Amino acid sequence: MATDPRYSNLGARAALDALTALLNAGGAGHIKIFTGAAPATTETADSGTLCSTLTLSATAFGASTDNGDGSAKATAASIASDTDAASTNTAGYFRAYSGAGTCIIQGTVGTSLADMILNTTSIVIHSTVAISSWTIQMPDGSTAD
Repeated sequence: MATDPRYSNLGARAALDALTALLNAGGAGHIKIFTGAAPATTETADSGTLCSTLTLSATAFGASTDNGDGSAKATAASIASDTDAASTNTAGYFRAYSGAGTCIIQGTVGTSLADMILNTTSIVIHSTVAISSWTIQMPDGSTAD
């Protein structure tokens, strides 16, 4: 079995577009932010305490682009802030669900150097939680384009 496949940027962009399109299935998707570490897989049950739920745009991501560094990049469309946080806690990870409720993507949260950038990870019940930035990258097999 091959263990080191290489993909063109076109192929990486197509795969990334297909992945992000899954968030649109069944209507607008949503993001849940939890405490603690992410579960082992997206198919494992949620863990930690729910801090916040945010709603994605009807089309969660636009078309991906060539990031120019050996990867394809997709940037999330506008994400509605949660104006009534569910609990007072420290955010640890996020899960993004399709409109049908299937977990599609999970990752770390932080105010920098994380998979998803939040306005704060110190969430206070009934406060506003906002996503400052969410981009997803997929390597295309080159070191640069």
